[in-house]
Amino acid sequence: MAKSNYGIVGAFNGTVGPVVGYDWKGRNCMRGRVAPSNPRTERQQRGRSVFGATAHLWGLMRRAAEIGLRGEARAEGVEEINLFVRYNRQCISVEGAEVRIDYARLRLAEGNLAGVQFAAPARVGERSVEVGFSQLAERAGSMDDYVLLFAYAAGLEEGQLSQPVERRASQVEIPLPSHWSGQQVQLYGFAWDGDCEASPSVFIGTLV
Repeated sequence: MAKSNYGIVGAFNGTVGPVVGYDWKGRNCMRGRVAPSNPRTERQQRGRSVFGATAHLWGLMRRAAEIGLRGEARAEGVEEINLFVRYNRQCISVEGAEVRIDYARLRLAEGNLAGVQFAAPARVGERSVEVGFSQLAERAGSMDDYVLLFAYAAGLEEGQLSQPVERRASQVEIPLPSHWSGQQVQLYGFAWDGDCEASPSVFIGTLV
């Protein structure tokens, strides 16, 4: 509904039919309101589906991504979810009811902190995984930083975040729930300063 400030022939704010009245830099202006001819094209619907799938994945990986993207989000003045969707929507495709995710390309963390080199994961019994790591030769980081692992069971849509270990420890272990037995598990790792800075996340591999 439009509101007129100067009578029937004066300026107005709001919508009257196809006309929108508004103020711009102290001036009374009008513009036409044009509805899109087809707001539900195949391309638009596919884009909405990808966005929805990416936002859903954020909810499943949130515990790791909030830590890993915190510094970048603060620097840009946005929420962590905005960065997660921006970085990862190109890793997701939707065809009908089928959602495909390129897990090797997902980014759970980003920043200028020095990362680490992760070794191949090793099973420790039936309910735990251990990963060794070392400093990157070209960019050493502070030994007071931490290293985190994040495990994701896609078939169950569940994630598990490890306890942080100091970079000097050279290995990090993550327990896996017993009901994950037989599930494919995607494993990621990144360094963290304990506050808001992180290194880019690394896809360590898939456990079966």
